[in-house]
Amino acid sequence: MKCQTIFILTILTSLAGCTSNKESLIPQEGLTAKEVYYGQYRGENEDTSVDTNGPKERFVPKRALEDHELRLDAYALHSMNKPEYRLLPNPTMYLFVNSRLSSQDRIPMPSYITEFKLLTRDEYALPGEFSAVEQISTWSNKEVQR
Repeated sequence: MKCQTIFILTILTSLAGCTSNKESLIPQEGLTAKEVYYGQYRGENEDTSVDTNGPKERFVPKRALEDHELRLDAYALHSMNKPEYRLLPNPTMYLFVNSRLSSQDRIPMPSYITEFKLLTRDEYALPGEFSAVEQISTWSNKEVQR
C-alpha cells in the first residue's frame, strides 16, 4: 500500500512539472545579462538604455611603470629583512643491483647502479630553522669521519 502511494505521488509530481512553460517561470522582458554585468541599470524610473560596448565612464588609462618602480622591493619599502628560505639537504642515494636471472624467462640480467633522492621532494627550512639543521648535519658528518 505504501509503495503504491509513493509511486502515484511520483507520477503526479512529474506530470505537474511537465505542465508548466518556460515563459511563466523565466521572465522574457527586462535587462539582459550583459547589461546587468556592465552595471548600467539605474533604476526602474530612470532611462534604462545601455551602451553594451562597456563602461566607458569608469575607464582609467594606465601609464607605463618607470625603472625605479619596477625595482621596488616590498621588504625595503617597509624596512624589513627578507626571510631566507634555505634548501634542506636531500642526499642522493646510490643502489647497486647485482646481476641475476629474470623471474619469468630465466634470462641473465646484468648488474647496474641506480640513484634516487632520500626524500621524495625537496624541502625548505623556515627562517632561523636552518642553523639547527646545519648543526645536526655537522654532527653526523663528524660521526662518519670517525
